[in-house]
Amino acid sequence: MMANQDDHLTLDRGPIRLSPYLDPKPWGGQGLRRIGFQFPTDAVIGEAHLTAPGAVVAEGPLAGQTLGDIVLADPTARSGSLGFALPAARRSFRS
Repeated sequence: MMANQDDHLTLDRGPIRLSPYLDPKPWGGQGLRRIGFQFPTDAVIGEAHLTAPGAVVAEGPLAGQTLGDIVLADPTARSGSLGFALPAARRSFRS
Protein backbone atom coordinates (compact mmCIF):
# COMPACT_ATOMS: atom_id res chain seq x y z
CA MET A 1 0.00 0.00 0.00
CA MET A 2 1.15 3.49 -0.74
CA ALA A 3 0.21 6.64 1.12
CA ASN A 4 -2.72 8.59 -0.22
CA GLN A 5 -4.12 12.02 0.55
CA ASP A 6 -7.09 10.65 2.52
CA ASP A 7 -5.17 8.37 4.86
CA HIS A 8 -1.86 9.69 6.21
CA LEU A 9 -1.33 6.49 8.24
CA THR A 10 -1.10 4.18 5.22
CA LEU A 11 2.20 3.51 3.44
CA ASP A 12 4.54 0.77 2.31
CA ARG A 13 5.09 -1.99 4.83
CA GLY A 14 8.79 -1.28 5.13
CA PRO A 15 10.60 -0.75 8.42
CA ILE A 16 9.55 2.05 10.74
CA ARG A 17 12.22 3.74 12.86
CA LEU A 18 10.82 4.45 16.32
CA SER A 19 11.82 6.70 19.17
CA PRO A 20 11.12 4.74 22.35
CA TYR A 21 8.48 5.69 24.85
CA LEU A 22 10.47 6.74 27.91
CA ASP A 23 8.36 6.05 30.99
CA PRO A 24 8.95 8.29 34.02
CA LYS A 25 8.81 6.44 37.33
CA PRO A 26 9.19 7.67 40.91
CA TRP A 27 12.11 5.26 41.26
CA GLY A 28 13.60 6.27 37.89
CA GLY A 29 16.74 8.22 37.26
CA GLN A 30 19.38 8.77 34.60
CA GLY A 31 20.69 5.20 34.34
CA LEU A 32 19.34 4.57 30.84
CA ARG A 33 21.77 7.20 29.56
CA ARG A 34 24.59 4.67 30.10
CA ILE A 35 23.19 2.53 27.29
CA GLY A 36 22.53 5.38 24.86
CA PHE A 37 19.09 6.79 25.64
CA GLN A 38 18.80 10.55 25.49
CA PHE A 39 16.31 12.56 27.54
CA PRO A 40 16.22 15.75 29.64
CA THR A 41 18.66 15.77 32.54
CA ASP A 42 15.86 16.53 35.02
CA ALA A 43 13.75 13.52 33.92
CA VAL A 44 13.46 10.46 36.15
CA ILE A 45 13.07 7.71 33.56
CA GLY A 46 12.47 4.22 34.89
CA GLU A 47 11.74 2.26 31.71
CA ALA A 48 12.25 2.51 27.97
CA HIS A 49 9.51 0.86 25.93
CA LEU A 50 11.04 0.28 22.51
CA THR A 51 7.90 -0.93 20.73
CA ALA A 52 5.13 0.32 23.00
CA PRO A 53 1.93 1.88 21.66
CA GLY A 54 3.34 5.24 22.78
CA ALA A 55 6.59 4.88 20.81
CA VAL A 56 6.77 7.62 18.16
CA VAL A 57 7.89 7.25 14.55
CA ALA A 58 11.17 9.14 14.27
CA GLU A 59 11.32 9.86 10.52
CA GLY A 60 9.60 9.47 7.18
CA PRO A 61 5.98 9.97 6.15
CA LEU A 62 4.64 8.77 9.50
CA ALA A 63 6.98 10.90 11.64
CA GLY A 64 5.29 12.05 14.81
CA GLN A 65 2.61 9.33 14.80
CA THR A 66 2.55 6.78 17.60
CA LEU A 67 2.97 3.09 16.90
CA GLY A 68 -0.40 2.54 18.55
CA ASP A 69 -2.16 4.89 16.11
CA ILE A 70 -0.48 3.28 13.12
CA VAL A 71 -1.40 -0.26 14.16
CA LEU A 72 -4.97 0.69 15.05
CA ALA A 73 -5.42 2.32 11.63
CA ASP A 74 -4.70 -0.98 9.85
CA PRO A 75 -3.90 -3.86 12.25
CA THR A 76 -3.66 -6.61 9.63
CA ALA A 77 -1.32 -4.63 7.38
CA ARG A 78 1.03 -3.89 10.28
CA SER A 79 0.88 -7.12 12.28
CA GLY A 80 -0.30 -9.76 9.84
CA SER A 81 -3.42 -11.86 10.14
CA LEU A 82 -2.11 -13.68 13.22
CA GLY A 83 -0.65 -10.61 14.90
CA PHE A 84 -3.74 -10.14 17.04
CA ALA A 85 -4.65 -13.77 17.64
CA LEU A 86 -4.37 -13.29 21.42
CA PRO A 87 -7.59 -12.95 23.39
CA ALA A 88 -8.84 -9.35 23.43
CA ALA A 89 -7.96 -8.93 27.12
CA ARG A 90 -4.26 -9.55 26.36
CA ARG A 91 -3.87 -7.37 23.26
CA SER A 92 -1.51 -4.44 23.40
CA PHE A 93 -3.38 -2.38 20.80
CA ARG A 94 -7.11 -2.06 21.11
CA SER A 95 -9.61 -0.35 18.89
